[in-house]
Amino acid sequence: MPLPDLPLTTPSLLFPAISLLMLAYTNRFLGLASVVRGLHAN
Repeated sequence: MPLPDLPLTTPSLLFPAISLLMLAYTNRFLGLASVVRGLHAN
């Protein structure tokens, strides 16, 4: 099964999206961790 031909601009559009997605999940995880820490302290 041959791979589909990707234009040269496709990877350059995907890489920022991947990093932004990882940044969003890191931010969510840090927020969740602070909530858990706050509950544990009480």
